Amino acid sequence: MLEAVPTVYVNYAEVLEYDGVSWKSSYLMIPGTTLSITTSSKILIIRTDAASGKQPTTVLVDGVDYKPIRGTGVLWNTAILMLDGTPHKVEVTFSDVPPRQPILAFFALPGGSTTSPLNISSPPIPGFKTLGIRLVLLLRGGEFKNVVNKPFWVLNQTSITLLGESLQVVEAIVPFENVSLRGDFLKATYSYLYGIEARFGVRVQLPPYPEVFIFVNAPTHTNLSRFPANLIVGGPPKLLMTRFNATSISLDALVYPVSFNVAQPASLCGLTGVSFRVFSSEKSLGTSDSSVLVNGDNTTLLFRFFSSGLSLVDVIVTTPPPRFTLTPPIYTLTFTLLDRSGGKVRNAYYTIYSQGKIVASGLTRNGDAEVCPLPPGEYVILIYLAGNVIARTKIQVQGDSYLPIITNTTTVQITLLREGTESLLTNYTLMLEGNALSYNSSSSSGKAKIEGVIPGKYTFTVYIAQDKVYEGELEVTEAQNVFVFSLPIYQLRIQLLGALNQPIAGMPVVIYGSGIRKTLSTDIYGRVDAGFLPQGQYTVRVGDRAYNVTLVSDSFKSITLDIIAVVNGYIITTQYLELAALLVLIIIVVVVVRKIVKSLKREPSDIIEV
Repeated sequence: MLEAVPTVYVNYAEVLEYDGVSWKSSYLMIPGTTLSITTSSKILIIRTDAASGKQPTTVLVDGVDYKPIRGTGVLWNTAILMLDGTPHKVEVTFSDVPPRQPILAFFALPGGSTTSPLNISSPPIPGFKTLGIRLVLLLRGGEFKNVVNKPFWVLNQTSITLLGESLQVVEAIVPFENVSLRGDFLKATYSYLYGIEARFGVRVQLPPYPEVFIFVNAPTHTNLSRFPANLIVGGPPKLLMTRFNATSISLDALVYPVSFNVAQPASLCGLTGVSFRVFSSEKSLGTSDSSVLVNGDNTTLLFRFFSSGLSLVDVIVTTPPPRFTLTPPIYTLTFTLLDRSGGKVRNAYYTIYSQGKIVASGLTRNGDAEVCPLPPGEYVILIYLAGNVIARTKIQVQGDSYLPIITNTTTVQITLLREGTESLLTNYTLMLEGNALSYNSSSSSGKAKIEGVIPGKYTFTVYIAQDKVYEGELEVTEAQNVFVFSLPIYQLRIQLLGALNQPIAGMPVVIYGSGIRKTLSTDIYGRVDAGFLPQGQYTVRVGDRAYNVTLVSDSFKSITLDIIAVVNGYIITTQYLELAALLVLIIIVVVVVRKIVKSLKREPSDIIEV
């Protein structure tokens, strides 16, 4: 689930190119912090709106620091270059500064001079903005850019000859409050620049100083003709740097029309009904319009995207072009948690941070997770298992992304043998418990594998048909994760024979001992297979008779019973046979006696006396 609404910045810069006849304007998105452009212009200006907070800090032409000449260099939110009209690769790096107003009226207060390297900082003055440093350098063959550690704009540049030696005097404006002067200069005179920020359409009283400069950075064309000559080379549209001798200043209010198209996100990741609202610095400008009018003082736009009434992401567009397309940066991050052996780590929790804030968290039941929506940027992912951090990693999301994460866990492989026979124990379930964790694995082959196990000491328990047959201990380390155990577990089979040495089929048999109880029934051969049992003493109960069995190896026990047959569940024992024989004997005796009695009752035969 997402924890906070992320914010994405889309920063543009306007590129003004002069070919010697006319100016051409285009807008480019700044990827990261550096804008790169190939140009054949004679004058190149790269500007951002004053409210953007994007300040040029380095300017390279064909990989070499640009050497400013009069009217060129770096001012507030602006880089001005004089080129030769042949193809060049220009790279401008930006840093973040506080937003400004588009009009600056400033003056210089004396600071001091030095002939040695020096760090200069503008002290604050209540009621005025500190805007930078004004420098006048006396150079002997050196270059201004090798003396100052910050970019600058050249106001004046002259050459003089002193005692037959050619020297240069360069007067420049450094639009930064802190400047370091390095060696290779004869003398440096510096003053501090302070000023007033002004908005379009508002009259501002100027400070009562003999020399006041006006700098204007407008998002669109404005009437600058009533001002003295533009000190910026080429007199570009939208930009003005001039000396101004007046008590107040006011420029007409500006509105900046912006048209845009909001495209569907590349990955909706299950989201439906994505909508948006547009905000400027002062108010909400609309919900779904394709064009807005922006105040010329602050052109920055905020697009807030929603789904089902919930905020998804804020997109802040600085220095917006007159027309642009915006695709909501809604991306999906999919990751898989793996142990060092390549097995999946299941039931782990994750927390995803961006700039120290939690943006998502959840549970990876099967070792996989999908997080959405995420804007582009750097994220830190923490993985937890039972309160233990098992992985920490970073990822740069620039689109739909997949990341395998290797955790501080391993795959445990356990082989179980039966003691004495050293044959594999099969068809068992193994439970591993420890570190507030519980793992289990079933094996039909004799080898159990458990993935995503944190190193530590564990108790392992073996179950066969839900009966506990063994318990032991093991310690998992990075170097030891494969184990072989020989367990005292044996097979017990029993055959029941009757009084006539015949197998007794269908006879219930109960076997119990060592915490195990099994109820079985003999097959047609009079046999029961109790399976694998731990060694120990067992009782075998057949009917109301009990027999003791000691199991120390695979055993086949034969038990002879005084049973003649089992008929429909009725047991016929030798006692019944003895009783039957007795009855037969009694019957025979009775018959014999009756015959004798009958013979005694016969009439006597005639007797002849002589």
